[in-house]
Amino acid sequence: ARLEAIEKDRASHFAISDEDFMEKASYFILSQQLTDKREVDYSKYVRKIDPRIVKDFLRSVVQNFCIKNGRVESVRFKNGIEHTFLYRGDE
Repeated sequence: ARLEAIEKDRASHFAISDEDFMEKASYFILSQQLTDKREVDYSKYVRKIDPRIVKDFLRSVVQNFCIKNGRVESVRFKNGIEHTFLYRGDE
């Protein structure tokens, strides 16, 4: 009876809802897509997964977006790297 109680307690710690499982799986797939491929069709890929996953992922890696006149001017990542965008015709 004691072993059964321990097993039930242990199982309850590892229980995960279907929604949580799908969220974790989508996050895992997103990270795999970004690391495994040299080129990814992001707009096509983003439409296939839950938008919350993309939002959570961006929050985990991006510190700040600088947007001016509707254009992204720069992105600062949490690791300190900042990427600045240059647009043709803005010289």
